Amino acid sequence: MADILNVRGLRLVPLAPIHIREILVTKEMIKDARLLGYDSTQEMFEYMLIETESYAVLDDSDTVIVITGLFHQDGTDSPQMYAMFSAHAKNKGKSLFRASRALVDHFHRWHPVLRMIISSQFPFMLQWATWLGFEPVMHDAEGFIHFVRCNDEQVAFQAEHRPTKH
Repeated sequence: MADILNVRGLRLVPLAPIHIREILVTKEMIKDARLLGYDSTQEMFEYMLIETESYAVLDDSDTVIVITGLFHQDGTDSPQMYAMFSAHAKNKGKSLFRASRALVDHFHRWHPVLRMIISSQFPFMLQWATWLGFEPVMHDAEGFIHFVRCNDEQVAFQAEHRPTKH
């Protein structure tokens, strides 16, 4: 399977059924699946595989560290980014944290605006989103924080794209 990205010993590859079978599920994943309305993590991952632009982050030994990707909702040009960290992610903390910036930059190549929706029950994920440059824009009644991140290089109204005065 060809690598899409290779940063700090972590590789981004298209998600495949084998990655779903091999991921080491965490309590947080189970909780997240329930919050999102799935009966199991298996059901959630199968949905991601079929319905989203999905990827696996693997280490040098092909261990699944993260399942991530973009959910494209109808009628919007700004996909929702998601990430599900396996139990192995704790062993890769520093390199994973730093490589996540490259992941967001990769997604921004094609999508000038990215969104994330994170439950307020996951403070680490909220901090991670902020560190990645996502800005909180709304806190909904269900306890989810909505984030947005814009790629300034693709914004049409940057100085070099603005009309010049003659």
